[in-house]
Amino acid sequence: MSERSAAPAVDPLEPRPRRAPPGHWPDFTTYFLRYPPGLQEVVRVTFAASGPGACAFVDRAIELLHGPDGARTVERGRVLVPADPETQLVIAYWDDPVAHRRWAGSAAVEGLLDGPAPPAHWCETAVLPLTHSEAHFGQRTRQTGLGRLEGTRHEFCPMVGYWGAARDRIPASADDELEPGAMVPGPIAGGSGDQWIVAPANLCTIRTSQDWHGAPADHLAWYREQVEPVLRAGVEHLHGAPHESGCVAVRYVQETDLEGADVDRTCVLAHFRSLGHLEAWARDHPTHHAIFASAMEMVRRFGDDLGIRLFHEVSVLPLGRCHGRYVGCADDAGLLRRVDDEAA
Repeated sequence: MSERSAAPAVDPLEPRPRRAPPGHWPDFTTYFLRYPPGLQEVVRVTFAASGPGACAFVDRAIELLHGPDGARTVERGRVLVPADPETQLVIAYWDDPVAHRRWAGSAAVEGLLDGPAPPAHWCETAVLPLTHSEAHFGQRTRQTGLGRLEGTRHEFCPMVGYWGAARDRIPASADDELEPGAMVPGPIAGGSGDQWIVAPANLCTIRTSQDWHGAPADHLAWYREQVEPVLRAGVEHLHGAPHESGCVAVRYVQETDLEGADVDRTCVLAHFRSLGHLEAWARDHPTHHAIFASAMEMVRRFGDDLGIRLFHEVSVLPLGRCHGRYVGCADDAGLLRRVDDEAA
């Protein structure tokens, strides 16, 4: 038997702070998400519809999402940016990929997607490997997205407040630069305006959340006047400058309850060509500088009592882990939009 001790096993879901300055400690308290033992990946599906019949389409999708093999969590909203066409959507998460495959292959779900336009409708499916994902919360209350999955918990996050912290929070980044893959051929066209597309390797998907439920009046006023306008301006820039930013698709969403009534939360859903493209926009562009500065000033002003709950989840998706189907949609809808490799 060797006298040398075996090297301790590396937990593939444990982030490693390779980029943190020596002795770094954050100036404020945030949390990252821990998952139940054995969970390796989560499936996130986004259904959307535009035009006449959109609400009925989304209502039917929600009905199916609560049926056999349905999603663990379901959230609804309406798209604010881009505003045209008016779009309803639903975001669903599975912590059982096998159940999702059965659900997606059911006759009822295939029948919904096979239906003709109008309404124009689409479905984007992303399998989120937890080795390639991070979820970061300002507070531990009123969770959304990945934070609503059963068995998740929150731990203090030391990997915040330095450049590269978001990348460090993705466990796979310790051994992989997560460079963008080549654009894949496509889309594949079917009948009646039906198109399918597979995302390139290492597409970076991000969902942010801004929740003001129960916030004190002065906190909400600061958010409405100082943060929300620059957040929206940033989304509008990303939507209008895909080749400059590397942002394939972005949607600013007013979240609602499952019946369609507005709630006190918005989210941003975006796909970037890679994590590097997202980082470059965050590092270099005035629109993100304005978002970051206004949000940090809000955090400094109200401290740990801040009533605005901020959250994001980021995943980098290996080839084959993300695809979209679009029926009756514009040729640049969602993942159909081609973004040149010349973006930073």
